[in-house]
Amino acid sequence: MKKAFLYSDRVLFAWLILTLGLLGLIGGVQAGCVGPDPMSGVRADLITPAEGGGQMTELWADWDDIDAALSVGLERSELATMLTTTSDERRTWELLSMPGGAGMLTAERLLEKGRDAKGSERIRLTASVSGSRGDEFARRVLAGMRARLLQLAGVSYAPVK
Repeated sequence: MKKAFLYSDRVLFAWLILTLGLLGLIGGVQAGCVGPDPMSGVRADLITPAEGGGQMTELWADWDDIDAALSVGLERSELATMLTTTSDERRTWELLSMPGGAGMLTAERLLEKGRDAKGSERIRLTASVSGSRGDEFARRVLAGMRARLLQLAGVSYAPVK
């Protein structure tokens, strides 16, 4: 005997679909909805607390790629730059986080360490952001920059991943 698809079955089916959709939406909001996680592919121990506060990382990279890396790091961390100070060995940016915390990002060339086999030089990135989530913002901008600098090391172009 064949059972007809009743009105109550349709309502139950629609309720199930809507519930699953809402659960997916809530899960996406809790995840942050900022796009790809900049920490993916970056070992957590490569970004460490800095001596003067904030977070720090060092890597072999091309100094000329700092601006390209910065744009990726800012996008993935929801930070904005306010003011830039530039010299041959040091770049400093004043940061502003979405919740309104202020911060500082510094890139330094460690010229005394020389160059690696690809011609890259040692670079230290340091970031600090005020507020309850300041360390999270700092780690995200450093992770995004680190990932982009490693993609660009020794090449003239690489798509953003």
